[in-house]
Amino acid sequence: MPVNKSALIRYRVINRCLLNSRKATRKQLKNACEEAFFGREIGYRTIDSDINAMRYDEGLKYFAPIKFNRLYGYYYYEEPGYTIENIPLNDEEYEALLLAAKLLEQFSDAPVFQTFAETVKRVAKQSGLKEKYRYVSRYHYLEFEGRRDLSSSKYLQDVIKAVSDCKVMELIYKSYFADAPSTYIIHSCLLKQYKSSWYLLGYSEDEDKIKTFALDRFISVKVRNDIPFINKRFNSKNYFGNSFGINVSREDPVEVHLSFTNLQATYVLAFPIHSSQEIVSDDDKEVVIKYFVRPDYEFISQIMAWGNEVKVIKPESLAEIVRSKLKAALEQYS
Repeated sequence: MPVNKSALIRYRVINRCLLNSRKATRKQLKNACEEAFFGREIGYRTIDSDINAMRYDEGLKYFAPIKFNRLYGYYYYEEPGYTIENIPLNDEEYEALLLAAKLLEQFSDAPVFQTFAETVKRVAKQSGLKEKYRYVSRYHYLEFEGRRDLSSSKYLQDVIKAVSDCKVMELIYKSYFADAPSTYIIHSCLLKQYKSSWYLLGYSEDEDKIKTFALDRFISVKVRNDIPFINKRFNSKNYFGNSFGINVSREDPVEVHLSFTNLQATYVLAFPIHSSQEIVSDDDKEVVIKYFVRPDYEFISQIMAWGNEVKVIKPESLAEIVRSKLKAALEQYS
C-alpha cells in the first residue's frame, strides 16, 4: 500500500527521537512531528499508527524494534544503534524528499531552507537512483505563488530558532503606518505564513497582549537571554478561531449572513473562507451562507473583493459599511 509523503517524514522524526538509546513519550513524539510540520496539529492516533507501521509494515521493511515502557510511559529502541536510516531509501521516499525540497525552493533566500535543499541534492546524487532523480529538472512542472517581498527572508532563520527555543526577542520594528521605528520586547509564540508573507506573533508584557509583526517590517532582531521567557500557552486555533486573516481585532464576533450568486457560491463552498461557514439556504436565485466572525478590515475587504456577486444580509451595521465603501468607490468614477 502506498505511503504518503507526510508519513515518511514523520517516521524519520520518530526515528530521530529514539536514536542513540534516547527515550520519548507519546506526547514528545507528537510535539516533534508537529514542529517538523511548522506547527500543524497531528493527532495521537496518527502517532500510534506511525509506530505500528514502523514496527510491522511489510512495505516499509523497517521492522523497527520499538518497545514501550508501561511503567514510565516512554518508547525506545530495544536494539542499541538501530536506525531506519540504515535502510536504503525507496522510490517513494526519494519522491518525498525531492518534492519537499521543491516546496522549500520558494523560501530559497532563507539559509535554513537552503541547507535542507542542498542536503536533498547530496542524498540524491549519492544514491543509486541519481539518474532517475535528476534534481535540477525534477518537478520543473510545479510552480508556486510568487512572493511579494523577499526582505523577510533574512530574519526567518533567526525567528524560527527563537520561536522553537521559546526565546525572548527584542525587535526594532516599523509598521506600515508608523512614522518612526519602535522597540518591542516580545515573548515568541508563533511564526505564521499568510498570503505569501511571514508574521511573528508574540506576547508583549508591557502591553499585556499578543501582538503581530510582519517580518518584512523588521529593522533588526536579537535574542534577549537576560529576560526570563513567559510561556502564554498560546493556542493558534483558539486565538484565530473567530477571526479572518492574520490580525485579530478587538471587535466581538457576530453572526454574518451573506447572499451569493450561484456561480460565486460554487467557489466559496469549494474553498471555505472560515471554519464557521454554513449554508442557510440554497435555491435557484441565491445561496445564503452564514459565518461567525469578527467583521474586521480583512473580512470587509474580502466582501468588497466579491463585488456584485455578494450581498450582506445581516448585520445591518456591516451592510452599511459595505454600502458606504461601494458608494465611495463609485464616486471615484463619477
